[in-house]
Amino acid sequence: MEAAARLAEGAVADRRVNLPILKNLLGDSNTTVRAASAVSLLLLAEPNVNKQIVAWRSSPDASDRHAIINQLSRVEDGRRLVFAREALEKLLRPTRDDRYEVERVQRLLARIP
Repeated sequence: MEAAARLAEGAVADRRVNLPILKNLLGDSNTTVRAASAVSLLLLAEPNVNKQIVAWRSSPDASDRHAIINQLSRVEDGRRLVFAREALEKLLRPTRDDRYEVERVQRLLARIP
């Protein structure tokens, strides 16, 4: 997971090498690694990763939602999260009893313009 997160921090010259690695990690069996890879690709402005991120946020599997919400906290520029606003807002519905998830989502939404 750590490696997937750090690949987004590489130098511009490393991007050509790092992108295929990150794309391959999207298929990893570990949810946290997949989420870290997706957010790294988002940070690198890779097209089409937004759909995968929204799909995980809508997952009935709590571990998928927690992993992607945790990784999205790495995105400092809230403008990069505008695409996710609606999916995040749905996670705040009163039927959610997961206080941790609700708090993390509220923090993410506060950064989105």
